[in-house]
Formats: sequence, structure tokens, C-alpha cells
Amino acid sequence: MTYEANYYPRLGRAHSLSIIREILPISIREVSKISNTTHEMQYFYDQTKAVDQQTLEPLRKQIIDLALGLGFPDSSIVGAKKSEFDRAAAGILEDNLSILPTEAACDEVWNFITLVLLPDIAKWRYPNKDGNLTYERWLGSDRNVFRKLWWREATLGRELSNQLGEDQVVAIMERPRLGGNGDLARAIAKAYLQMVSNYESVPREKIMRLGAMNVRRRVPFLAFEVLDTFQLDECVLEIFEESTSAYDELLQREKLTATS
Repeated sequence: MTYEANYYPRLGRAHSLSIIREILPISIREVSKISNTTHEMQYFYDQTKAVDQQTLEPLRKQIIDLALGLGFPDSSIVGAKKSEFDRAAAGILEDNLSILPTEAACDEVWNFITLVLLPDIAKWRYPNKDGNLTYERWLGSDRNVFRKLWWREATLGRELSNQLGEDQVVAIMERPRLGGNGDLARAIAKAYLQMVSNYESVPREKIMRLGAMNVRRRVPFLAFEVLDTFQLDECVLEIFEESTSAYDELLQREKLTATS
């Protein structure tokens, strides 16, 4: 994908905490009333190509429309609807932001998107029931509600992203040794999906946990970054095959023991 040199509004930590303090005690419907496409304390890294309100409005509308179809704003999102929202929202963010990776690595950009543009959606997706003022899902950290979705889509691509559940994405994207290397992250996703197809008796969470763990163990010893796409896919697939088949054999032995 070719990224335009767009720069997005930024909001510092102090003003972000002030907004969180404001929205914590009020309802989602009330939070919707204070959402905006601009903030008096916003700033830009570079004013020459700063996005305007007209660029941000379609993003908010599409995310809101998606959420409305999943029950927003009457209650917090539950069950399978969480994964449905995350997959669709990741695509919307990727399609609408046209954000440079360097901008997407900036906490202050996600502070603005989360707490100014989409605070009601953030509170709906992650209610922050403990009332944490420095809640990582609302602040622009690596685990921010929208930041993690954008990086998910940008790293894995839509086809792979849409086939993975939240737990599988977390297993890849929230581990820097894996998610920090886009080629490796995609190879892991493809290997996982292949094992799910080949070993229906093995729980999906086991396939990803064991496979990802064994890939991480090899990171210090294997130069994954020098492999081409085909070689990397084959290498990671072999690692997943090894761990999945070993676990499958264990399951089969346990079944035989139980019936003998």
C-alpha cells in the first residue's frame, strides 16, 4: 500500500487524561455529545499537510455505523460481536486514515483519534469498569483500542486479518519479536491457518500458543529476516507442524490410555 504524507492531530498526555476524567462517570450517549473532529489543544507535527475535519468525519461515520449494527450505544459489546467489530473496524481504519507508519507509532495521534474523535466507541468497546485514569485501551499506547486494529490490518493484510480471532491476533501482534516483523507475522498467521485445517482435533488456542512459542524460541538463533517470503513461510510452517503434530500425538495417546 502507498501511504500519503498525511499528518494527523495530536493530543498530549495531560489533556488526554483530562478527557478521560471527564468521560469516566458519564454514559456512552453523553460521551457521544462531546466527540469532535477537532480539539482546542490539538497540535500537528507538520502543519503543511495536516488533515482537516472533512477527512476525519467519514472515518467517524463509518465506525459509528458499524457499531450501531452491533448494538451501540445501548450496551457494551459482548461475545462474538467483539471480533466482528474488530475485524471490520481494522479495515475501516486502514482504508480511511492513509497514515504514515511513523505517525501510527505516535501515542499522541491515537490519543486524539480515541479521546476526541471516537471516545464513545472506545468506551463502548472497552468500558474501563475499574475507572482507570491511565487505561491503556483509551490512551494511545501499543494496546490502544484503535491503534492495535490499524497495526493489525497494516501488518497482516485484510485477508489474513479477517481469518483470525482476537486471541490469535494478540498472540502475534502483542509480541514485538513476532509482530514487529511483518513478514514473520504473516508467515505465522498462514502457518496457523494451515494447521487449523490439518489438525481439526487440536484446539486452536493450542496450535497458536505452541507454534508462536516455538517461533519465539528460534528468533535469537534463526535469521528470519534474511529469508525470502517462500523460505520464511516454509520455515515457520515446519515449526508449527512440529509443535502441532507433537501435541496431536499426545492427545491420541491420552485417548488410548483412557479407553484401555
